[in-house]
Amino acid sequence: MFNLFGGFLIPKPKILNWWIWMYYLTPTSWSLNALLASQYKTKSVEAFIRDYFGYRHDELAPVFVLLALYPIILALCLHFVYQNSTSREGRQIFALLATSVSSLFI
Repeated sequence: MFNLFGGFLIPKPKILNWWIWMYYLTPTSWSLNALLASQYKTKSVEAFIRDYFGYRHDELAPVFVLLALYPIILALCLHFVYQNSTSREGRQIFALLATSVSSLFI
């Protein structure tokens, strides 16, 4: 699902309205936004990126803040789950979550 709504296979302007929340939840979309908007600054390429992908160079500050906050929020959520898991099943769920989350960043 992250690859589908990352903004590369289906650009942001073409994602249906009821699925746009998945685009904003996916860290890949923010990474792609930061990469494309910051690297390509020629007028023709910048216009294509703005029209096709919906990325704008003047929106880079919030993108970088969200990219910095995403792992922190994720770590806090996992910490909360771990603190509230007192049973063996809870620890197994935490271990499963931790391995699946770590596979996202590898």
